[in-house]
Amino acid sequence: ANDGNEGSVGIEMIGRYDTKAPSGEVWNNTKLVLNALIKKIGLSAREIHLHRKYNSSKSCPGRAVTYKWLMSQL
Repeated sequence: ANDGNEGSVGIEMIGRYDTKAPSGEVWNNTKLVLNALIKKIGLSAREIHLHRKYNSSKSCPGRAVTYKWLMSQL
């Protein structure tokens, strides 16, 4: 994630999410990790960034995953 790597925690979701948002176990596990980080280290919504914010040549984690969608899921 270029400049986003320093002092950060990266979470990877395996799959292709340009046309359809993640679901099932991949999404359930991702939510568990994000919610644990929110509770354990006080992570705020403003501190959650998508990989593509730091590398515009990527769509990571996929165009179907928008910040608005992500926040509605947590």
